Amino acid sequence: MDIFLKAHPKSSGAWESAIIRQAYRLMNGKVDPEDLAEVRRLQANPLPGQEPRARTLLGQYLMEMRKPEEVVELIEPVLKAEPTMINHFQLGTALAALGEREDALLVLREGLEATPGDLAESQMDLLKAKMQALIQDLEKTTEPQA
Repeated sequence: MDIFLKAHPKSSGAWESAIIRQAYRLMNGKVDPEDLAEVRRLQANPLPGQEPRARTLLGQYLMEMRKPEEVVELIEPVLKAEPTMINHFQLGTALAALGEREDALLVLREGLEATPGDLAESQMDLLKAKMQALIQDLEKTTEPQA
């Protein structure tokens, strides 16, 4: 695959291969700052119609690399135009990580009713279960006293 990518770096096949490779690396928990830089590059130059896919992968990388504030910057501006379940999940998770409990709860609850986007039914069910679990965890915690 590396030979193909070097020979055809700007082809749609190269972009698709690179995004799949980075998703695979994330699934296996072997990501580093160079991987994040590559995903940022892919997200900045997506194939037509692949913007949400690239954004979702970047959001997952940012959470994995413990950069929830960047997830908020990435997802918040597109949430109204793309009110998908995955966008709500990523934004809600990032807000929770930043200690923004009430905002996280609001976003996650909205996400339970959001459009699935291009998620398969099994992915949708898994995502809903994760959102419900996070909502329950957040509801158990109390707001810190000022």
